[in-house]
Amino acid sequence: MPSHFSYDESIVRRFLWAACGWGLVAFGFSFLAALQLGAGWAISGSAHFRPVAAHLAVFGFVANAVFCGVYYSTPRLCKTPMLSRALISLHFWGWQALLLAGAGTLLAGFGQGRPLAEFEWSIDLLLAALWLVFAVNFFGTLLVRRERHTYVALWFYSAAIVAFGVFHVLGNLALPVGPLESYPLFGGVRDISVQRWHASGVETFLGTVPLMGLMYYVLPKASGRPVYSYRLSVVHLWSLVLIATLAGSHPSHFVPLPSWASTLGLVFHVLLLVPSAAGVLNGWLTMSGPKRSASASGSSDPALPFFLVGLLLYGASACAQALSAFRFSDAALGFTDWDAGAALGGAFGWGSLMVFGTLYWLAPRVFQAQLPSRRLSAKHLWLTTAGVLLTAFASLAASLAQGEMLYALSPAGQVLYPDFIDALERARPLRWLGVLGAALSLAGALVGAYNLLSTWRARPSKYAVESHYAAPLTRSYEVEEKPQPTLAAVLETAKKWEVFSTLWWHRRGERQPLRLGAWAGCMVLVASLVQLAPGFVSGRAEPSTGAIAPYTPLELMGREVYVSSGCVQCHSGVVRQLWSEAKRDGEVSEAGEFAYDYPAQWGTRRTGPDLARQGGRRSTQELVQLLSSSEPAYGHRVDAPLSLESLPARMAALRSLGVPYTEAEVTGAIGHATQQAIELADVFTAQNGGEPFRDARGRVTELADRQGVALVAYLQRLGTDRFKSPADAEQSQGGQR
Repeated sequence: MPSHFSYDESIVRRFLWAACGWGLVAFGFSFLAALQLGAGWAISGSAHFRPVAAHLAVFGFVANAVFCGVYYSTPRLCKTPMLSRALISLHFWGWQALLLAGAGTLLAGFGQGRPLAEFEWSIDLLLAALWLVFAVNFFGTLLVRRERHTYVALWFYSAAIVAFGVFHVLGNLALPVGPLESYPLFGGVRDISVQRWHASGVETFLGTVPLMGLMYYVLPKASGRPVYSYRLSVVHLWSLVLIATLAGSHPSHFVPLPSWASTLGLVFHVLLLVPSAAGVLNGWLTMSGPKRSASASGSSDPALPFFLVGLLLYGASACAQALSAFRFSDAALGFTDWDAGAALGGAFGWGSLMVFGTLYWLAPRVFQAQLPSRRLSAKHLWLTTAGVLLTAFASLAASLAQGEMLYALSPAGQVLYPDFIDALERARPLRWLGVLGAALSLAGALVGAYNLLSTWRARPSKYAVESHYAAPLTRSYEVEEKPQPTLAAVLETAKKWEVFSTLWWHRRGERQPLRLGAWAGCMVLVASLVQLAPGFVSGRAEPSTGAIAPYTPLELMGREVYVSSGCVQCHSGVVRQLWSEAKRDGEVSEAGEFAYDYPAQWGTRRTGPDLARQGGRRSTQELVQLLSSSEPAYGHRVDAPLSLESLPARMAALRSLGVPYTEAEVTGAIGHATQQAIELADVFTAQNGGEPFRDARGRVTELADRQGVALVAYLQRLGTDRFKSPADAEQSQGGQR
C-alpha cells in the first residue's frame, strides 16, 4: 500500500557541521606542519602535526562530508527514509568520539607509525564497528527502497562502502600488546606492501569514489542537466575500482621489491588516466549540456564553480601521478617533499573543493535559507584554488632543488654535496611558498565556514517538514534480458562484445544493488592479492651478506621511542638502488634486513638524512648530545623516564609473530635491557670526558633511566647487521640470554 513519509534532515545538518569543524582543525594542523617545515622550528610533539592533519582531513573532513551527502541523497534516491534513525545517531556520535580519541592519542605519541593507519587497534576496532553500522543502514535502506532502479550515485556509494571495509580490516590487522599498543601482523617488506596498499585504498575508497558519487548526485541538480553519459559512468566506476586497487605499489622503484612490482605500479598509475578522464569528461559535459527546462535556467548554483575547478584538479592530479610513476621521475623526486597525489589531490586538493561544493549545495536546502553571499563563496573558491596550486608548486620546486643536490654526481662518480643539510637549506626558501599556500587554504576554509554559518543564522524559526508519498516495490519485476547480437558475418568474439557493450548485465545489477556491492568486493579482493604479492614474495628473502638478528630488549624499546616520536615523518630508513644514494648513505638495502621490523619504517620523504645505515657513524656521546640539543622536538624523549615493564609482553607478542626470541630472552628481558642501558651510560660518560649526562635544564641525570639511552641503542644498531658475520650475530643474540 502507498504510504506517506518524510526525510530526516537533522542528521544531515549534524554531519555538515562536523565536516566543517574537522576541516578547520585539519587545515590548521596542515598550516602548522608547513610552518614547521619552512621555519625549521620544532616543539614537543610537532612531528605528529602532519599525520594528525592527514588523518583528520580524511577521516574527519572528507568522511563527515561523505556521510552528510549520503544521508541526504540516499533516502531521496530510494524514496524512503533511512532504515534506522538510532543507527544514524550511533554512527554520528561514535564517529566524532573516534576522531577525538584518534587525534588525542596521536598527539600523545600513540600510533602505529604507518601512513593513514596511525590509529591504534582499539580505535581501529571502533572505526570498523561504526563502518559496519553505516553499511547496515545504507544497504538496509536499499533493500526497503521504493524505487526499483538504483541511480549512479548509489553505485559509487556501494562500491566505496564495501571496498573501504575490506581495506580497513585487512590493512589494520594487528596483535595487541596494550590498550594503545600493538604490532602489525606482517613485518618488514610485507608490511611495506600492506602499508602502501592500505594507504592507496583509503585515499581511493574513502575519498575519491564516494566524492565522485556525490558529484553525480549534486551536479545534475545544481546545473539542471542530466548526467551526460551512462556509459562513461559505468566505465568511470569499475575502471577506478580495479585500477586504483592495483596501483598502490607506487612508489616502488629502486627499493627492495621485485622489478615486476614497480612495473606493475607504473602501468596501473598510467592506466588511472582512464577513469579520471571518464569522470572529468562526464562531469564537464554534464555542466555544459542543455538545461532540462526553462525553470532550471536561472543563475548558476554557487556549488558549480567548486565542482568545475575540482574536476580540473582531479584530472591534473591523475596526470601528475602518472608522470611521477616513471622511473626517471622517481629517481629525481622520490623521497623528497613531492607527492603527486597529495599535492593536487586528496583531502587538501581537489577533494576539498568537491567537499565544499557539496556543502554549499546542501546548506540552503537543509537550513531552508538562501546563501547570504555569493561573493564570499567566490573568494573562498579562489583562496582555496590559489592555496592548492601554490602548495603544489612549492612542493615540486623544493623537491627539484633538493633532488638536484642529493643526487648530483661529479664526473668521477663522487657525490657533489655530501652534507645533507646543504640540500635542505637550499629548499627551505621554497618551502615558505608552501606555508603561504597552506595559509591561503586555511583562510579559504574559514571564509567557507563563515558563509555556512551565515546561512544557518538565516534559517526559519521552525524547519518545514515536507511529506512524500510512494508505494513499496512489488516482488515481481521485469528482469533485463540478454539481447541477441545484430552483427552478421563476423567473429563470435565481435558478437559477444556487441552484446556485452550494451551493458544489459549492468542494468540488471542496478535492480539488485547488493549484487553491485558483491562485484566491487570480489574485484577488490582479487586485485589486492596481486597487489600484495610482491612484498610477500620478497619478504622471505635473506640478505646476500651479513646475518640478521632480532633487536635486543633495549633496542626494541628504543625502536618504540622512534616510532612513537614520529621520526619516520622526516627520516627514511631505506637506501635505494641508486649510485648517488649508495655513495652518500652506504650499501643499498635488501629485503631481508627488515625481517624483524614491526612496523617497517621506510617513510616517503626526507627532510632529514636517511637513517638506514646510521649505526656506528657517530659515537654514543655525539648521538645523545644531538638528540637532546640539536633536535628539540625529541629532547623530551631523551629526558623522559624509561619504563621497561612492557618489555616481556612486547617480546612475547613478537615471538608469536615469528621473531625468534627464546623463552629465556623473554623472561630475562628487563634485566638484559637494564644491563645494556648501564653499559651505554658508562660509554657516554667516558666519551664525555668523565662528565655525567645533564638534561635540558642542566641538572645531572642518570642516563641509564632515560628513554634517550634506548633510542641511542636502536640508532646505533640500524644497518649494522648487514656487515656482521653469522658468528658475530650469534654472539650478540646470545648475550641476551
